[in-house]
Amino acid sequence: MRNVLVVAGGTSGIGEATALYFAKREWDVAIIGRNAVAGERIEGQLNSCGGFHSFYEADLTDPEQVTQVFGDITSRYSRLDAAFNCAGILGTPANIPDQSLAELRRVLDVNLSATFLCLQHQMRIMSAQGHGSIVNCSSIGGVVGMPGIAPYVASKHALIGLTKSAALEVAPAGVRVNCVSPGATYTPMQEKMIANDPNLEASLAQSHPLGRIARPDEIASAVFWLSASDATFVTGTNVMVDGGFSAR
Repeated sequence: MRNVLVVAGGTSGIGEATALYFAKREWDVAIIGRNAVAGERIEGQLNSCGGFHSFYEADLTDPEQVTQVFGDITSRYSRLDAAFNCAGILGTPANIPDQSLAELRRVLDVNLSATFLCLQHQMRIMSAQGHGSIVNCSSIGGVVGMPGIAPYVASKHALIGLTKSAALEVAPAGVRVNCVSPGATYTPMQEKMIANDPNLEASLAQSHPLGRIARPDEIASAVFWLSASDATFVTGTNVMVDGGFSAR
């Protein structure tokens, strides 16, 4: 029987790359996202790898929709071996005195609350079956401060704490929960920022000791390692996939 992965926020960037990475390694993959056009496109790519893959359109900040989608996934696959929670937005850049409370809440809702809601269902399902691996997606912004994007940074710091607490709660059931924190990565969000600033790409590359920006599949490979049998004694940790950025 093939293993099953769910990717919450799987219709672009690192989530999309992770879904494809697992599918190419003979996992069945369910992706969840709000963009139906992108979701159906990725579902087609997944199906070309063979196996049983599906896209679910849902707003992950809506508790009722999250409950519905995990019920549907459980009914279809009857198991959940791994989950990757990577829904996220940058928010509108501004210094704290110029940020609105509404913007803070919007960023926290997508970056933190959505993962919290998904975790509730993933932890219940995996605890009942006695095994499973959950990986949350933080950022280098989850371990350092960054000016102008405080809501994003706060949300990513919070994800690491959420991961550690979740790991302790489900460890007795044989379930592992970890986090990955990517450095600058070629995602649609990053590429949009680069398009608006011709000097940004070189600056980002230079800020990482390896001297370049990551590919999404390089983050996906870390998620796969944490989810597969090689990392069975790893839980409650945050894996930096940042080209050495945080070592400075």
